Amino acid sequence: MTRIVGTRLVSTPCCNAVFAMPAYGSINFSAQEFWTDGPTFQSLFNNDGGLRRCTCGAYYRLSETEDVEMIPKPRPSPPQGWEEEADSWLWKLKSKPSRAVILSSYDTRAVEVINAEEQKTSNRTIHVKDTELQAALDGPPVNIEVELIIRRRLWQFLNDAYREIYRKHKADLLENQPDFEPTKLEIDNMLRMVVMVEDSKNPTHLELAELHRQLGDAAQSRAAIVRAGKSAGKLGQTIGMRLDLGIRGPARYRLN
Repeated sequence: MTRIVGTRLVSTPCCNAVFAMPAYGSINFSAQEFWTDGPTFQSLFNNDGGLRRCTCGAYYRLSETEDVEMIPKPRPSPPQGWEEEADSWLWKLKSKPSRAVILSSYDTRAVEVINAEEQKTSNRTIHVKDTELQAALDGPPVNIEVELIIRRRLWQFLNDAYREIYRKHKADLLENQPDFEPTKLEIDNMLRMVVMVEDSKNPTHLELAELHRQLGDAAQSRAAIVRAGKSAGKLGQTIGMRLDLGIRGPARYRLN
C-alpha cells in the first residue's frame, strides 16, 4: 500500500526555491492497466517521472533536489479543555484520553507553531501537465535527463488516442488490432528518444525495443529484447508477440 508519513521540504537545483512534497513510507506500484510503452492506469501511485516546474520557469527532476527538512505527518488535535480537565473525575467518567495519552499521541504544541509548520508545507511542487510537455520542449534548453523524461511522457501522452481505440476494440471483443500510424511529431520524438536512451549510462533495453517496434524496425526491436536478457520478463514476451504479429501500436499486458 502507498503510505505517506509526512512532508519533505526540498530545494530546487535551478534557484534553490523550497517546495513541499509527500514523504512516502511505502509505495504500491500495482495498477489496473500496464502498457508496453510504460504508463500505468488506475494506479495507487502517480508515476510521472518526477518531472516538476519551478516558479522561476525551469524544469527539474525530484531526484535533483536537495532535502531541507522532514516534517512528520501531523498528529490529531487534543480534546478541547484537556489542559485544565484531563485529571478530573468527570473527564475520566467520559472515557476521554488521559493526560499521558494526550501528550504522547496528540499535537499539543502552540497554535502559532502548528500554523507556521502548515505554512511551510503549503507551497507544493508544481506538476507538469501532459498538455504542457510540447511547450517544455519548445522552451529554453533543459538538461539531457529532464529532456528524456519530457520526451518519454510526450511519447506516452501521444499514444493515449490509440489507447482509447484499443480499449474499445477489446470491449467489443474484436479480434483484430486497431491500426497504428504515428504522426511525424511522434516519429521525430521517438527517434530522438532512441538516440538518448542508447547514449544513456544505463539504457533501458525494453524501452528501446518498444520504441523500435512502434517505429516499424522489427530487427532492432528484437535485438533490444535479446540484450535485456532474463530481465525481459512478461513485458519482453508481450513486445515479442506483437512483433511476431506485425503489430506496432502499444498494448496492455499483465504482470502475472
